[in-house]
Amino acid sequence: MTRRSDILHRRLQSLESEFHFLLPSVPQQCAAGRWGLFGQNDHIEESKYLHWPEVDLLKTMAHEIRSIRQDFGQTDPLVERFPYYCSLRGAR
Repeated sequence: MTRRSDILHRRLQSLESEFHFLLPSVPQQCAAGRWGLFGQNDHIEESKYLHWPEVDLLKTMAHEIRSIRQDFGQTDPLVERFPYYCSLRGAR
């Protein structure tokens, strides 16, 4: 294992640990009435008051995890599904 891959592997473990720890709390808050998990309110004027930093962090972490896993030729199904669900619009 090269030094670069070792560093990436440790970074990946850290990101995934934090992602999997933070993820369950976000849908719970959404179910309790907090708006904006899936970006459905981004287009309205009031969206600036509905800012949800945890969701932004999850999206950023998911992007970085996907990028690192692509370098290793792997995927994480949960991390793959999160951005997908965030991108859906309309009735499903």
